[in-house]
Amino acid sequence: MQPISHAQPQGGFTLIELMIVVAIIGVLAAVAFPNYQNYTREARRSDAHNTLLTLANNLEKHFSDENTYTNDPTDMGYPANPIISPEGNYSVAITDPGAGLAVSYLATATAIGVQANDTGCATIIYQSTGLKGSTGGEDCW
Repeated sequence: MQPISHAQPQGGFTLIELMIVVAIIGVLAAVAFPNYQNYTREARRSDAHNTLLTLANNLEKHFSDENTYTNDPTDMGYPANPIISPEGNYSVAITDPGAGLAVSYLATATAIGVQANDTGCATIIYQSTGLKGSTGGEDCW
């Protein structure tokens, strides 16, 4: 007569259990990654906001000193036109919507680089009247 064996079951996971875990992780990643990209895209808009508002401050200072606005950023100490935002997400240009009278300005931040995928807010504007807007139709401020 043979002795009865009381073998302990082996520990570990079955292939089915591993595949279920991989599928769950895949679904979570498919939902989370686009939301993360959207969040970072919106967060990078602050680069345009800061650049436009700093430029507006400098334009107002120039106006108080010279009694005219300028379309040339080098007049205010910027290296060139267009101005590249500090984080490199926007190219900012100054135009004169006042028919060359230099009594107003329109600063336009255009998304460049990875931020160019932000189609809803590809262009963010700030005017001398304080008007803030965008060409994408979204609320970009």
